[in-house]
Formats: sequence, C-alpha cells, structure tokens
Amino acid sequence: DQVLLMRGELNFNVGNYDGAREYFTRALTVAPGSPDALYWLGRLALAEALPEEAETLLLSADENGYLRHSALSYALAQSLFDQ
Repeated sequence: DQVLLMRGELNFNVGNYDGAREYFTRALTVAPGSPDALYWLGRLALAEALPEEAETLLLSADENGYLRHSALSYALAQSLFDQ
C-alpha cells in the first residue's frame, strides 16, 4: 500500500496523472477505504479540474480519518471554491 502511494505521488508530482491514478487506484484496491489513496485521488481530480469528484473523494478521505491533515482541509476548500 505505501509503496503504491509513494509511486503514485511521484507520478503526480511530475504531472503523469495517468500513472498516478493507476498507483492510487491499486493502493485503494489493496486497502479499501484507504484515506491516503482517497486523498491523493481527490488531489488528482482537482488537478484535472473535476471539483465535484474531488469533493466526493476528499470527503471520503475525511470519513476514513484523514481530516487531521491540514492538506486535506486545504484541498477540500479549494474544491468547494472552484465550483
């Protein structure tokens, strides 16, 4: 799970969104409900200008225990602002 997330984040950071999506989706398959995978899929949706999808994913990350991270709060606020 962590290796998949790290690879996904690396792909995300260099703008390879298709590669990032593949790794984050695989991480979610390995660990269903993973707040980290949901968070990164939400960030990916924001990067691809899909605010409604981003909001859904980020709220799911929050429901699975991710709110403690200030990055989630920022990303969620960004998705709501962009609507």
